[in-house]
Amino acid sequence: MIASPVFRGSIPAILKELLDLLPVGSLRSKPVGLFVVGNAAEHYLGVERHITDILSWFGALYVPATCYFTAPSLNDGIPARNMSQIVQLVDSALVLSQSLPDIQLGPPPLAEVHGR
Repeated sequence: MIASPVFRGSIPAILKELLDLLPVGSLRSKPVGLFVVGNAAEHYLGVERHITDILSWFGALYVPATCYFTAPSLNDGIPARNMSQIVQLVDSALVLSQSLPDIQLGPPPLAEVHGR
């Protein structure tokens, strides 16, 4: 799971730096879900676009049922509706993970092909 705030309509630089430091094999053929908090619903598409591009580079399996919440909706804690969405996202990632134990899907990701 990747949890991130929105920063200027994208992922924060510190998250990008972390992803840059990961070995390619750490995410290959692994399901990755996204949990994001931003100020406006419109910022979601920028974050999802950037994350899916990065995950494709690693050959990760993006779980398309992303959790995106606006910051004001969390002012009094995590509402039950949001908690339900988080549980569903985690469950979806687990189902994918259990369905593909120790399997490397191909072809190899670009990062591996180009020697990173």
